[in-house]
Amino acid sequence: MQTSKLRMIALLCFFFGATLARIFHTDSAAACENLMDTASASNCSSGSMKHTAVVAIHHLPCLNQDSRRLATNQYEICGLVVCPGTDAVTLWNSLNTKQHIALNEGKQVLVTENIQDVSWPCFHIYRLVHATPTQVTAVFWDFGNAPHFIPHCLKVTLDNYPVSNIKEVNYELAIPLLSNEVSKVLNILQSLTHDGGYEVSWTVLCSKYSKSGKGSLLVVPHEKETLICYSNFVDPGSIIATLLRGYAEKQLQQIVEALVKQIEYEVQKNPQELSIQEQELKKALE
Repeated sequence: MQTSKLRMIALLCFFFGATLARIFHTDSAAACENLMDTASASNCSSGSMKHTAVVAIHHLPCLNQDSRRLATNQYEICGLVVCPGTDAVTLWNSLNTKQHIALNEGKQVLVTENIQDVSWPCFHIYRLVHATPTQVTAVFWDFGNAPHFIPHCLKVTLDNYPVSNIKEVNYELAIPLLSNEVSKVLNILQSLTHDGGYEVSWTVLCSKYSKSGKGSLLVVPHEKETLICYSNFVDPGSIIATLLRGYAEKQLQQIVEALVKQIEYEVQKNPQELSIQEQELKKALE
């Protein structure tokens, strides 16, 4: 089924000619630069976006259960709660008994939240990890290491940013039958002092295939393990891009599973690298 959708995209590109070809086969190196040039015309230049995102993060991903509006540079989505809560008890209790059983068996729990007037849902992926919240967050915060274990992640570069708990990250990802996805993402790290957890929230500043995007990784202790909630929302911005929904859902699940495996591998087999990552995490929060 998924293969047929991808073939459909290829056929659309063939029959509609140059216009779609420009959309889906833009040179990867120039894609984000072109998008940033376009954004600057609507008060979203690189400099202004940094300041806007830092302010907006206080109102956006994964803050509390009462949040009911997610604003972006272009619009607001009413009724979206990126995470059900930022404390360990609330997060666990937001799931039902069947989902608890699946987590305790080492499985993922995927929750899909449909968003009014948007064709793409918000995905929430829950997973228990055999590691501490600090270890989990330290591995995730090491963005430069992502191509070594994240599926389809070809390249990651980091831009300089004057605040230690903020990282501006450039990604290049392989997409089947299409040219590579390139995006620039602003990530903000914070500690949750009430239960020893962490939260990394991100905002997509520019992307080749999506109109906008936001998400978060919530990391909280649960008994002798750590419960994570990986939330991601993308507005694909085109009818053709929505055909990739199934692929995107599968890719997110693969990302979370690869992250968990990398964390547990480092805990068991590579404590030296993990120790360095934990030190970097500590510095980021000073």
